[in-house]
Amino acid sequence: MTKNAGSSAHKKPRTVIVQDPEEIYMAMQASFQDFEEDGEAFLDLETGDVIYLHVKEDWEDDDIDAAMERGEIDEEEKTLAKEIYEDPAKRERYLPISEGESWWGYQDLKDFIETETIDNPGLFNRLTLAIQGKGAFGRFKEVLAQAGGTWLDQWYTFEADRHESRVREWLIDNDVEMKVNRERLNHK
Repeated sequence: MTKNAGSSAHKKPRTVIVQDPEEIYMAMQASFQDFEEDGEAFLDLETGDVIYLHVKEDWEDDDIDAAMERGEIDEEEKTLAKEIYEDPAKRERYLPISEGESWWGYQDLKDFIETETIDNPGLFNRLTLAIQGKGAFGRFKEVLAQAGGTWLDQWYTFEADRHESRVREWLIDNDVEMKVNRERLNHK
């Protein structure tokens, strides 16, 4: 995981009530869906929310004005971008969300197969074949659905646990302790 500049291993971790760890994970993976080229994501350390900016730090005022004219950003986003990028006191509030690793998802498939289906050789073999080549994720879920029972639910739980673990690791690397707002998640 990438530790953000300015973070110190000697600091006491700051506790943040995270609204949705999955949203942080998705922001970590967003660069693989081309978001990184068009903006950045931040964790608001006061609210625990993920903030997406369609403005990059190196943009000039003319770039921002042109994006506003095209309707890509609004005045609120322009103001927030200026706060984050230009005001050192405000910058401390927003933690840039680091890019995740492209191989995480595929590794999760392999680990699920190796740890969760070891007692079911038939399913183990079908899943091992399913994750070969392009379309692995879809075939994997299809095989689990066809297997019946709770296999698909087990996968989703396994996957969510992995995502939350990666978010926790990234936050620890950045001197932030995560507490999850489970009440908010249960009302989604």
